[in-house]
Amino acid sequence: METFIVRASSAEDADVEQREGELAAALGRVRSRLPSLDLEWRCNTGSVRLAEQRRIVSWATLVPEGVPNSLTVARSEAVTAIVMGEVFARGSAAHHVAQAFEAGGAPAVAGLDGCFGAVVIELRTGQVWAASDLLGRLALRLARQRGDWFISPHDVCLVAAGAASIEFDPVALVSSAVVENSLGARSLLKDIIALEGNDICRIDTSGELQRTPLPKLDFSARLDAKDQQGIRRLREEAVDRCVDTAKHLLEDRSSVRVSLTAGLDSRAALAILLGAGARSRLHTVTHGGDRSLDFRTAQQVARLGGVEHSRLIPSPAKADAFIDHGRLRAFVMNGDTDAKRAARPLPRWTRGTTTGVEGTAGEVYRGYYYQYFGFTGTITNDPRRIAQLMLSRRFRRFKGVPLASESLRSSFTQRLRGVFDEYASLSPYGADVVDLFYIFERCAHWGARAFRGSWAHTINPFLVPNALRMAYRLPPPVGRTSAFHAIAIRRYFPEAYWVPINGGSLLALEGPGKLRYATRQSLVGFGYLKERLRRRFDRAAQTADHRSADVFADELYDTIRAQLTAEGSIVESVFSKSGVASVLQEHRTRKNHLALLGYWVTQALFQGLLREVQAPNGAR
Repeated sequence: METFIVRASSAEDADVEQREGELAAALGRVRSRLPSLDLEWRCNTGSVRLAEQRRIVSWATLVPEGVPNSLTVARSEAVTAIVMGEVFARGSAAHHVAQAFEAGGAPAVAGLDGCFGAVVIELRTGQVWAASDLLGRLALRLARQRGDWFISPHDVCLVAAGAASIEFDPVALVSSAVVENSLGARSLLKDIIALEGNDICRIDTSGELQRTPLPKLDFSARLDAKDQQGIRRLREEAVDRCVDTAKHLLEDRSSVRVSLTAGLDSRAALAILLGAGARSRLHTVTHGGDRSLDFRTAQQVARLGGVEHSRLIPSPAKADAFIDHGRLRAFVMNGDTDAKRAARPLPRWTRGTTTGVEGTAGEVYRGYYYQYFGFTGTITNDPRRIAQLMLSRRFRRFKGVPLASESLRSSFTQRLRGVFDEYASLSPYGADVVDLFYIFERCAHWGARAFRGSWAHTINPFLVPNALRMAYRLPPPVGRTSAFHAIAIRRYFPEAYWVPINGGSLLALEGPGKLRYATRQSLVGFGYLKERLRRRFDRAAQTADHRSADVFADELYDTIRAQLTAEGSIVESVFSKSGVASVLQEHRTRKNHLALLGYWVTQALFQGLLREVQAPNGAR
């Protein structure tokens, strides 16, 4: 929940103390509207004079006392760096960013292996730079007010500083609710520029903004499909890079909690941790009923790995705690996340040395979206056709989402097509296009949850930028040629190799070939059907999501309805009063709308938080 805000002033006579005081006051308003999490908070301020003292850049940081945080500041004779997140190397992230910038400028910063968002103030030239790692999980946001530029990881801070108004982008709201992230990393607010992981942003001495996108992934050094030796070597190197990164990130951690399910990604994550030598420190946990497929399989896998396993049964949050938790998640994710997680109790900031590990996003190496292109996963190379198929199959919720204006439907479709057109300009292969969409539109977003909500030290063993760069030098479709999970499990956790995945498929079926893919998909589909029937007649077989859906329909129903239908609700404005009322009623009668309601609730809580922190004199 730590945060910062940087202000690059255009006025030559800017008052340092006044600028720092205004930024500290803005962060104070933000802090007072969020749950305390039983912590003391410290606000630090600083400034540097630039270009022969004609301009200043000021900043304020908000960090918790007495617990690890991810916000560091480093100064040298040449630069000052303010960094949120971590670089996968020993020492302060801000120190590594400053060194990289001095050696190779902003492109060298963007090439660092890590998960961070960075502001670099170049003292000699007076220029201010913003950059992040390849994936952009902690990419920054910018807004302008009367010639001054403001930079922060959080939209709420920009509104609190008066740099942005509370004017929503309705297409971004629709995208968030349908695609489960705002396409193109856009902010939900019109005034705010949201950077992506491949963006380098420079504010020059005249106050002009220059934004230079770097290539998302470089396909120029791709291996030939006939180079089997090179392919094997590159596969192994990608897995090795993830293992080495996990080893580094866990070296001072005495306890590691791993989320384990019946799926493949969490099992491969466990294998990587075993490869990193963390077995004695591991314990695995599973959400869901004690007869659910996730729990039963996870228990078996943990036993084979020789690690402790337990089931988490969090009691649903009460109404007030749900609101606090939802506002917290809306803050850290800029209003673009699912409030279903807020139905659990408020998090506790980790004071000790426990680390959480999630298998989220392992699909970056195995073509998650291929399944929506037919039984054999054969993908067209036409980006417009890809967009059409994704709308009708993956994002089919869009067809039934109520909208106050039907023009929003075509605007959203046009924005989605634009994103696929952009990825098609990077590669002519349809598999690459959907892989890029998954990495940068979904994983960069979903992978940000744990890092932006840094109340617990969390790592993701898959989202290692340099491992991704290696993997995407493989021939297309990378999701079939990488064999990433099979290599990791066969090498570091062979005992679990033959345990069925999601109740049906086998790891031996992973890899190239249409027949193999079709067989795997058939077994997975059969496993899901069997579990659906089990859940219908056995409540103890429910997953965590099914429990959350029940909580939304029962204990939290009145609270959710009050948030969505509050006066001036942006949700009712975009999705229509009648549509919101209909979805609420259908969910209460057990037609599951958990995902849609989860995003709506976050949007409503985000709107309320923005109103509360808005600068006293209003924005703009």
